[in-house]
Amino acid sequence: MSDSNRQSRQSSPETKSISSAIIQLLSIPVIADFFQARPWITLVTLITLFAGNILQVFIQLPEKQTDNVNNEFTEFPITKNDLESICISMESEIHKKKEQEIINYKSVELDDDATNLWPVFRWVCVYQAVYHDPMAGIQSRYTFRKGIDLNENFCNKFPYNPPLKIYFKDFNDPNSLVCTKIANDLSQRTPPIVAPSTE
Repeated sequence: MSDSNRQSRQSSPETKSISSAIIQLLSIPVIADFFQARPWITLVTLITLFAGNILQVFIQLPEKQTDNVNNEFTEFPITKNDLESICISMESEIHKKKEQEIINYKSVELDDDATNLWPVFRWVCVYQAVYHDPMAGIQSRYTFRKGIDLNENFCNKFPYNPPLKIYFKDFNDPNSLVCTKIANDLSQRTPPIVAPSTE
């Protein structure tokens, strides 16, 4: 039996004080004779006094077990729509570094050149930049990629302590990404999780 279950089954201070009071009352001969002659009253009285404690044991234990299971296996899958939303939200941050350029999200795709990463971590945001040189009167366009830090841009939004971490169900399946608590213990065993940028 676990410590939590053992603690739940232990008597509370209130239960002990009630038990002591009942013993003291039953030590009075008149009261003892009364209850002895009426056993059904004794049964009803005991059930009334201890019903709250009995229910507490049988109701709280399942809740604690459920919480433990939820805490251990908590996970949130990351879809391609989530990745697109992340890429769009990163536009403003990129624009701060490229003030002279217009940045437009183009797509989210896999960087097959990032062979140092497992396939599941090869997602990148693709942007198109438009640069206008007012002095030369020249406008140029180019495309660049930006690696996605999914811990910072997605997993951290869930209110857990410690924070959820990025992980996967199959390292060869790019669509198996999840934010999970289990990854907190496994994060040191994975290769880099952010594809390189080409800014």
